[in-house]
Amino acid sequence: MSEDAFNPDLCSQFFKVCLEQDISLKEYCQGYELLCRLINQLGSIFKFVTSDITDKMDILKNYLAGPDATHYCNLQSFIHYEVENDKVDFKKRNDSGCRTFLRLHRALLFVSEFLKELQNHDDAGNLSGMTWKVYEKTLGKYHNWGIRKLVGVALYTLPTKRQLILKMLRPGLTEEELIGFNTQLIEVLETIYSKCQEILEEHKLLELP
Repeated sequence: MSEDAFNPDLCSQFFKVCLEQDISLKEYCQGYELLCRLINQLGSIFKFVTSDITDKMDILKNYLAGPDATHYCNLQSFIHYEVENDKVDFKKRNDSGCRTFLRLHRALLFVSEFLKELQNHDDAGNLSGMTWKVYEKTLGKYHNWGIRKLVGVALYTLPTKRQLILKMLRPGLTEEELIGFNTQLIEVLETIYSKCQEILEEHKLLELP
């Protein structure tokens, strides 16, 4: 199997551990690294998404390896630490863990909704219309007109569902097994997203600049 292949089963395992450990930052990033492989399989148009995600994960990893690492074990702990120590700027952009995590949280909804729509999409159908619909109600809400225009045009280069499924298959994995793993992944991503949404909303962090 290629190192760049998407593994939904392993991805689910990371996110499940993340949930079990109160949204563990380490496992959240590990799961996200695998999701980036899926996004990359959509083609070059989404390189800007994975590039931004990688940048955000690098920021969180630096916190995990930094002098304040003990405060960044899970979502609640680092939110409390950053808010109590005035590290979160509610008026302008900065690289706080809270703002960085919020950006990843928004992108997670895009991936989750994309996988869900993909399950029910026609095998021979092009993914451009479906992906635009998902993009509009998730990431598109936070992108400026220029980026939205670029995405809208480039979506026509997306593969069909069948072509994408073939890219996602790997030796020893049947199509039925892949669908089953994707279903499990969708469920855990939805649970992760809902849990994080509640926590971020509780601390009034959903609208950070």
